[in-house]
Amino acid sequence: MIPELFWGVKGFDLKTQLNTDDLHFEDSYKRNNEVTRADAGGWLVIMLVIFMVFAIILSSVAQWYYKKESDRRLSEGREKNKQRRQSAQAAVQAATSLEHVLDTSSASNSPLKPKKSKRRQPKLTAFDKFL
Repeated sequence: MIPELFWGVKGFDLKTQLNTDDLHFEDSYKRNNEVTRADAGGWLVIMLVIFMVFAIILSSVAQWYYKKESDRRLSEGREKNKQRRQSAQAAVQAATSLEHVLDTSSASNSPLKPKKSKRRQPKLTAFDKFL
């Protein structure tokens, strides 16, 4: 009767005779307790998995934070550049209006002559004197 239980097992010979002494029965409750207890290797694997999960979560949060900071700094830089351009345009407008005011006031009053720069004439070398 026992060989017929193994009918579908590849390589089993039906002519094999099995006795009850050939079969070894285990206490399932005892074996289940032995198998389900965690040993040092099991705890090491569990701790490694937990560490990896926390590392992935931490790196995701850090990447999100640094991306947010980068965007904030970029927008602040754009705003500063915009303010610099506006202040430069205001300075140019103030300078042109000041020139206009000076031009109109000098036309009504005595004309101001621009100062000539006193630029020295270069010294002539002996060759230049010869020419």
